[in-house]
Amino acid sequence: MKATKSAEDAWEKIPSEVKMKLLNNVYCVRCKKTVNINIVEMTKDKSGLVLNGTCMTCHGLVTRVIEG
Repeated sequence: MKATKSAEDAWEKIPSEVKMKLLNNVYCVRCKKTVNINIVEMTKDKSGLVLNGTCMTCHGLVTRVIEG
């Protein structure tokens, strides 16, 4: 997984139980349902923490933005 330093720092501040909920609650447009994400890249921008990865079901691209 690729991650910027600021993204790693932000991710480490999130409690473990919240991390699990975030990783298991990503919408996939191909599956048309909530799925688990396999994180490929983690960045931080003006929107917040951005997790780019693949759907664990169909392997399509998914993104999760964590505001803040």
